[in-house]
Amino acid sequence: MDIIIKNIKIMKNIKNILFFLLTIVMFSSCEPRVELDRGQWGNNSDLINVLLYVYEFDEHELQEFYDTGELTPSVRKVQRGTGVNIDDINHTASIDLPAAYSLVDDVVVIAVQHHGTLVEPLNGAPTMGLPADLTGGSYTYRIHSADGNYTDWVITVNQL
Repeated sequence: MDIIIKNIKIMKNIKNILFFLLTIVMFSSCEPRVELDRGQWGNNSDLINVLLYVYEFDEHELQEFYDTGELTPSVRKVQRGTGVNIDDINHTASIDLPAAYSLVDDVVVIAVQHHGTLVEPLNGAPTMGLPADLTGGSYTYRIHSADGNYTDWVITVNQL
């Protein structure tokens, strides 16, 4: 009987040691990997697309459980830019806003799609994603890449 109890204690110790070693192996495999670093893929400061959004304001009667007859203001952001031209060699892009919309009267937002890590407005360019006055025509943005490189892009907004 003593031998059986002694063997059970030894088995528990072996089980605990194996569990501890397995835990160490699992946690050591969770280290950050160099091959997962985006910086190794080179310069990713390219521009993929330019977008113009227009905020459209309206009032609707909400369908509720009760009818108040009051209109509720609503806002939606609709993509309205057309005719995007991107020149990867000269690092320029242009986008057109249809004549039905106005850079002065409507609330217009500029945004870009890119592979970079940061978009930095230069020379007083409006911040991406925020309503701004886009009547200035051309704006310069610096797109930073994960490897430390950057490219300055000139984006021109044309009113049709």
